Amino acid sequence: DLVANAPLDAIVSAHKDRRRTEKDSVMTMVFKRARPGHRTRVSEDDCVIAVAPPTDRLLHLQRSSSSSSRSRRFALPLAIFDDREAVDVRYDLLDCHVSVCSPQVLEIFTDNFDYQDRDDFVRGLLVSEEISGNQIHAHVIGDEYASRVANLLAYDAVSKDVVNRWTYPLVPDRDADFGASRRNIYVHSSVSLARDCLLEKDVVVGAGSSVGGR
Repeated sequence: DLVANAPLDAIVSAHKDRRRTEKDSVMTMVFKRARPGHRTRVSEDDCVIAVAPPTDRLLHLQRSSSSSSRSRRFALPLAIFDDREAVDVRYDLLDCHVSVCSPQVLEIFTDNFDYQDRDDFVRGLLVSEEISGNQIHAHVIGDEYASRVANLLAYDAVSKDVVNRWTYPLVPDRDADFGASRRNIYVHSSVSLARDCLLEKDVVVGAGSSVGGR
């Protein structure tokens, strides 16, 4: 359910480079800059994170679904500020649901059978970090596109971004059977169009379709 054009090789390389100096870094979570209220931010994934600069080590992650939906208040544990000169608290990021993992991640999941998903894993590591020593880091992308289709609102937003070519090269005319014209109009070669039909803008007409006259 993820649509993305971000190059994973650079993210994987950054994770490997970090692992050479910080063996305890077992996961790199990928986030994208997206201001609050951005159409691709869905309520289920709305989150605030705290990281330690300059390494971007993840100190805290909390989703709005676990806080009051009306107040949008987030509680940060005071312990994350102990013995640190700076902590970056960010509410301008979108969780891409892309994680680069070291082999230890599978072992940790096996040893902790109560972990059902990645959120459980992240929560557990952050809580027990001082004991286990395992760390998670954040990687933030900027101009690249990455968004998860988690509900109908997100499906509508991502579909419009695809049609408007924000996801290039993941666009309709990547299929050679589709023709593209101005105002984001994509028509499959097998489509039958009436002479007086008018396709205005932001339209994808799929294979085998027939559009009649007005």
